[in-house]
Amino acid sequence: MSESLHTRKTLIENVRKLKDDDSWEDFVHYYRAYIFAVIQGMGLSNQEAEDLSQKVLLKLWKKLPDFEYRPGKCKFRTWLCTVIRNVVISEIRSLSSRGKGYQKFKDNVDEEATFSLPEIEQLANQEWKAHIGKLAWENIKDSLSDKVIEAFLLFSEGVSTPEIAEKLNVEANTVNVYKKRVREKLLKEINLLDSELG
Repeated sequence: MSESLHTRKTLIENVRKLKDDDSWEDFVHYYRAYIFAVIQGMGLSNQEAEDLSQKVLLKLWKKLPDFEYRPGKCKFRTWLCTVIRNVVISEIRSLSSRGKGYQKFKDNVDEEATFSLPEIEQLANQEWKAHIGKLAWENIKDSLSDKVIEAFLLFSEGVSTPEIAEKLNVEANTVNVYKKRVREKLLKEINLLDSELG
């Protein structure tokens, strides 16, 4: 992955040209886990979601040159969600017509009911928040000391401030400062990633 985060428009423009391998690697880095999570959230197994993620990425590779970025009209991930849904439905139909199918859909395949766009968009929004949170954590954690990270992780697990202070041999007020510092950095990074990638 390239060192600097491309803006969404620049990243997508570079991928659209199909000439910039670094941009495609960045695109895959930022979106692959999200695509997988949405497909898995549709009720498919890990292996099925992995296979379909590959098919979605291939479809995106082919379709992105036709994608027209229009700021303010809709978010990129809305279009991405539609592509994911269409690839999954297409694959289920294709397998069903050959007498095969994914385990969950072998007996009854009603794709329109199973995969309504509003339900998929709701699932996709939930997965997006989790995905962006993980990316943000990965981006900021190297800038934090081990003690700050440990305090924040303990806090995230529900450990109380006094217990964290005792475990780390610091004052409770220091633990609160650590938590606040991480929360501010994390929120700033989440907002940046959401605006750049979403």
